[in-house]
Amino acid sequence: MARQSMVRKKVAKHRIKILDYGIEMQKTRIRWLQEYRELWKEETRDEKEA
Repeated sequence: MARQSMVRKKVAKHRIKILDYGIEMQKTRIRWLQEYRELWKEETRDEKEA
């Protein structure tokens, strides 16, 4: 939505690419945190069972 608005306003293409980069970084961070959370759950479960 923000990207479309920037395109309509004819914002410089490099600024739109910076926005795209930021969005991809957030998606990557979220995926990493979700994977870390699952790993942490598994490890703490294993410790409780030991």
